[in-house]
Amino acid sequence: MSNGLRVTVTGTLSSGVISTTTITPVNDLRTGLEVDQRLQLEGVVSNLDGLRFRIGNVPVNASDAELELAVDALANGLLVEVAGRWDGELLQAATVTSRTGEVLIAAPLQAINTERGVVSLGLFNATLDATVSSITLITDSTGRADRLRLSTLAIGDYLVVNAIQRGNALHALQINRGNSRANALRAPVEVITPTSEVVVKGIAIDTAQATLLDAAGEPLGASAFYDAIAVGDPLLVIDAQVPDGIADSVRLVETD
Repeated sequence: MSNGLRVTVTGTLSSGVISTTTITPVNDLRTGLEVDQRLQLEGVVSNLDGLRFRIGNVPVNASDAELELAVDALANGLLVEVAGRWDGELLQAATVTSRTGEVLIAAPLQAINTERGVVSLGLFNATLDATVSSITLITDSTGRADRLRLSTLAIGDYLVVNAIQRGNALHALQINRGNSRANALRAPVEVITPTSEVVVKGIAIDTAQATLLDAAGEPLGASAFYDAIAVGDPLLVIDAQVPDGIADSVRLVETD
């Protein structure tokens, strides 16, 4: 195994660390591609130069693409979905769609309005709504459905929603149905009451009983934690195991 090798990792995620059970090398995505073959892939933007970049080892030209980024511009580290045509050397993109948002919500589905395209998730004794649109990717990790749609979601389904904030509304970029039961919220902090409370997405989080962590997952004392944060910094708040509306951990999120 060497640096730069693409692999598929299977394991258990805990506190930002994956305890692996298997690591399998992934074949070169370009292997077997034919000229003019239609291709759709999802990955992280790297080696960005104007409107050219790479996803893994696949070079992409987005000069003539329709950009549905829901953010200001392409950037290295942005998770995107690209669809287009392979010309033998480059993926000539027709569309580039953002799959990265500032807000991540992991919680049970509390209500759904298919006519308005809104899902409501309940966590930390509050409810957060996210709007679903044509650019929302809906996936299923439970094995219960080959193809998941908004209309086939059920109350109580555990969802992970990756969303962007526009005005007062959250717009879902991706929704994944999973099997976990831990509730989580990642979003910029809005209000800080030193050593005792933060407000994230309008939800007051009492940190008195929570483990406070730095971006590397190392514990911090209350004074050090609050000294390290400012309004606008992203935090990850988790109510784990049997969610009871009380934060079990609050962690700084590393930013570029």
